[in-house]
Amino acid sequence: MNLKLYTIIYPPIISWQEVIFQRPQQLLTEFVRQGHFAIFTNSIPDGKGVFWYTETGLCISNDLILTLADPTIKERLAGTRVVFWVSFPQAMSFKDVVQPNIKVFDYIDESIDEFAFWQQGLREAMDSVDMIIVSSDKLLNLTNADYPHKTYLLKNGADVRHFSKPVRGIPKDLKRIRLLYRRIIGFHGNLDSWIDYALLREIALSRPQWAMVLIGPENYPQEICRGIPNIYFLGSRSYEVLPTYVQNFDVGLIPFQVREMTHSANPIKMYEYLAAGIPVVGTPINECLSLTPIVRIGRDAPEMIQQIEQAIKSKHVEQGIYRETALTNSWSVRITRALELLEGLD
Repeated sequence: MNLKLYTIIYPPIISWQEVIFQRPQQLLTEFVRQGHFAIFTNSIPDGKGVFWYTETGLCISNDLILTLADPTIKERLAGTRVVFWVSFPQAMSFKDVVQPNIKVFDYIDESIDEFAFWQQGLREAMDSVDMIIVSSDKLLNLTNADYPHKTYLLKNGADVRHFSKPVRGIPKDLKRIRLLYRRIIGFHGNLDSWIDYALLREIALSRPQWAMVLIGPENYPQEICRGIPNIYFLGSRSYEVLPTYVQNFDVGLIPFQVREMTHSANPIKMYEYLAAGIPVVGTPINECLSLTPIVRIGRDAPEMIQQIEQAIKSKHVEQGIYRETALTNSWSVRITRALELLEGLD
């Protein structure tokens, strides 16, 4: 049993109230649930004062310097091992503000293509930390080549309690779609440049009796999917209500383009779909392949359609397997492992 107490401090890289509830928010929330203290710093102040607390007891800071100077925060930090947990190289400068006992760099996405700007300062960040955490097998192999003695794998996961909690009914917008179509094939997440919109279009045109429901911020133009009556862009939904949508999908999609950058990605939604008890069909990126046959793989539109049809038929029989898989890949399991790694540094 872990006896040491840690304070995890995340510098201002993103904000707590982002449209997508991401890995940093999930990790720090679970650290607190497991009895530790954590400070998440907003990149854009939210107007709620210098700092405030979430329902789980996580401290949200709008000014890290002022937060750390507060007497009540100093008292919370006393007797804990302070961990500076950073996931963007240029935010390493905040280590001087934090003055931590342990420095961790969380390498989430490969610094190529859309994330090529991460190259600036990446080597220096990795050189300067005590431990490098990576989120996928490919990132582990890449980073191990240069830092074999301090690189560790900590994949993404799901808040199983959140996505498996019973939901009542169906959201109104989804109910209207359900009345028109036999099946809802869903996606939630960033609608960005790595999504295979041509694949989505082909599936929708081939199966007009299915509704393709896409939930999330539209960060990249998807003109080829516009005007197709059974493709629905619902926009963003809050993390709090997301399970009411996901549990009403017949199948959850991971329609990523297959290329070097996406082979390094470990989609959180993959575990969240499973936690909600719905089947998952994805393209053959590495992290989807690592969960086959539980996650079904489609290499093109015809195979994707075939796998979706099989998933629909097997959903009720396999639902227990989906949820068991999510439990073994929960954020709770991930943080238990993270704490073991931190203890290994002391």
